[in-house]
Amino acid sequence: MKESGITSRLVKVIPSVMPGAIVFKHFDVSTDGIPDLSVTWGRKTLWAEIKYMNGLTREVQVVTMKRLAQMGRAWYVRFTVDTEDQKIILIYSPLAPDAPYSRLGWDAVWVAEFFRKELEAA
Repeated sequence: MKESGITSRLVKVIPSVMPGAIVFKHFDVSTDGIPDLSVTWGRKTLWAEIKYMNGLTREVQVVTMKRLAQMGRAWYVRFTVDTEDQKIILIYSPLAPDAPYSRLGWDAVWVAEFFRKELEAA
């Protein structure tokens, strides 16, 4: 599975965890620097940059994500594997990248539930 497949899976799963949520997948040449997903629910919006394995983060993405995190909710979601080939999800703030939330397996529902809790707390 590639980043686009993971992102598409999240777009499908998020509304089942957050009924009524508006989910946009941002992917276009003109969206350079804009995070991969935005989720609006309960009059609040969360931004997510999805990374697969060791996908690189461009400087424009770093700057944009930090600005969004300072003004609202923005999270990196990295789908990777550890040294023992176990699938892991890491979710971390652009403002605190060394303090990730993590879970074994590539569970899109867990990510959607994390987003829901973030938007409920906002």
